[in-house]
Amino acid sequence: MRFNGDEIDFVQNNGDLQLILDKVDNFTEEEFDLMNLREKYGIPQNAVITIAGTVGVGKSTMTKALADALQFRTSFENVDTNPYLDLFYEDFEKWSFHLQIYFLAERFKEQKRMFEYGGGFIQDRSIYEDTGIFAKMHWDKGTMNKVDYETYTNLFEAMVMTPYFPHPDFC
Repeated sequence: MRFNGDEIDFVQNNGDLQLILDKVDNFTEEEFDLMNLREKYGIPQNAVITIAGTVGVGKSTMTKALADALQFRTSFENVDTNPYLDLFYEDFEKWSFHLQIYFLAERFKEQKRMFEYGGGFIQDRSIYEDTGIFAKMHWDKGTMNKVDYETYTNLFEAMVMTPYFPHPDFC
């Protein structure tokens, strides 16, 4: 990470975040405030932070504000290009499985992109919310049948719940 051409490295040491600065002469007060915010909360530059919540609760607003405060990139759920969303709202039972599979694929690609980029993201929806909240809700409400729910959860476990995929560190 660079500020005004000066190199800053974040080193994790026994859970304490240490800043190693090569040169600090050119830093502005705002840049020190940013570093202090990250240090205060132990947020490494390569973190991926997820804002979770229901529709309309303010996830996107919080995502943008937090990303601005930490100078992280954002990752927003793209509902505009989802080919199943309108169909789903017309017939939950018919389209819930298709919708969940679509979300799983899109969120998997986005998670992969963020980690390949090296982190430093605030995202407004997690891949983990779908299986633990939304797909389960459809199963519980009867809008997704047992075969579809088991297929979805098996696919999720095969794709995500592996040692090859980064897992959340809940704080």
